[in-house]
Amino acid sequence: MKNLPPNVYMQSYLQKAGVRFNINVVDTMCKKGFGLSFYIFCLLFILLSVIYFTDNICIFPDKGHFYFLSLLVALYLALYIIRVVRFRILRSKLREDNAPIVVEAYAIVLFDLSSHNCEKIVKPKKSAILYKECGSKKPRFFTGVVKLSITTTKIRLQEFLLIENTLASILLMMTSSIRQSLRNFKKNRLSMRSLP
Repeated sequence: MKNLPPNVYMQSYLQKAGVRFNINVVDTMCKKGFGLSFYIFCLLFILLSVIYFTDNICIFPDKGHFYFLSLLVALYLALYIIRVVRFRILRSKLREDNAPIVVEAYAIVLFDLSSHNCEKIVKPKKSAILYKECGSKKPRFFTGVVKLSITTTKIRLQEFLLIENTLASILLMMTSSIRQSLRNFKKNRLSMRSLP
């Protein structure tokens, strides 16, 4: 992946350039929602329920094994649901913030650093849009939702998202500056009227 499209960078390159950021866990977990393992354990729970209600527990060598397995499956499902609900509540609280950070889309980052060893470079399997804080001399960087597969089509789609987010942030900055100009104009007009 040496011939990368414009605005697409490896995490290792950005790290060498001094760009530091944390992975957006909250939005990534909310986007993932109930994954494949949750549905597999749901099917297992349904199977165990059918075995229990049809009185076929005798297929297990001991009833204790059946109850222990049922308890583990139910505990896994309960903890999974609690985790998803917790992240969704956290995301809704974060979105209600009165002073959100204004950001602009900066680049697409391909995660080529190992999650276990930060110095080890691996083949990138995840990507995300990297956002840069606006209006700061020392801007912070944030990632969007982490995507789990990388293809040329997905990189192109993320490039379109990057352009769209950049245009949206420019539009937001323009509307805020227009509002500020209108406020200043009204203040000047009122102060001109109050003069004799």
